[in-house]
Amino acid sequence: MFLVSGPQLVIAACANGVMGSFPCANARTIEDLDEWIAQISGELADETGAPWAANLVVHPTNPRLSSELDVLENARVPVVITALGGPRRIVERVHG
Repeated sequence: MFLVSGPQLVIAACANGVMGSFPCANARTIEDLDEWIAQISGELADETGAPWAANLVVHPTNPRLSSELDVLENARVPVVITALGGPRRIVERVHG
């Protein structure tokens, strides 16, 4: 699902009753990530469908981890999924 998991897929999935998600890395820039989240949030604001999620690579080799986490935190993304590493160091921020 690499590169096809984006806003349109997330919105369609949620509107049909299943949780939609996308990898943060699919948004090519941090600005794109911010725009994707705004688009998803805006389109699903009035929906009664399933929640949506952003998948965050927490491995230390992810150079965008801090920036991606800032965007997710500021947007109050409903669900954060982690991949490729233990989420311990971000759990507190995500739960906040």
